[in-house]
This record gives sequence, structure tokens and C-alpha cells, in this order.
Amino acid sequence: MAEDPNTKDYASTCTFKQIGLYKVGEEDKPYVNLIGMAMTMQYHEDIFWPSYGATITVVDNQENIISTMPIEGFEKVVVEVEKDHIPYEYKFRVWSVGNRIGMDRKQVYTLALISEEGLIN
Repeated sequence: MAEDPNTKDYASTCTFKQIGLYKVGEEDKPYVNLIGMAMTMQYHEDIFWPSYGATITVVDNQENIISTMPIEGFEKVVVEVEKDHIPYEYKFRVWSVGNRIGMDRKQVYTLALISEEGLIN
């Protein structure tokens, strides 16, 4: 039976399993899981860009990662998602921390991520 051509896959049909943030040099286990702190994630590719990237907006009111880790760049971020019981894994590196705002014992900032191939290129 042919599939219905009107049925479309949307990003909302994926389930996030983990957004692991690793310290530089300590990449055997994640320092923190950003699942409860990540408010938005935008994944992007471009035919004119030799890699893929993403941005994650983090509301950090639990861990104070900026101070305790700290995030300085080149930290590894592994995003694990699942769709139709099929796991997918995307590996990134932090190349920028922007839009940082601190207020009321919490910090909001955006992690700019790029694939490892993008950093090497």
C-alpha cells in the first residue's frame, strides 16, 4: 500500500533523549544534560556552508554552568533524538556563547554550535 502523500514529518515528531554538554578534555561522560534547561534549538544546514550547525537557548537556573564548568568554547555537545524508535545523534562543538543575560539567580544565553568538520575546515 502506498504512503499517503499528504502525510509529512515534522520536527515536533522527534523526541529529545539527551543534550549532553562535555568539558574539553573530559569527553567520556557529559558534565550536564541540558534537557531541562534548553528552551529552543534551531538546527541549520546550507548548501554553501561546508558543515551543519545549531543554536540552543539555555535558561540556566539549576547548574550555573557558565561559572562551574566554565563554557569557553570547543566544548562538545551531543544531541540525541529519537523518531519512530530510531535513534539519531548529532555531535557539535561550542564556538560562541552569546546573548548572555543574568537576572534573579538565573542566566539565559545562547550556545552557537558547529559540527567538528566545520571547525576543522
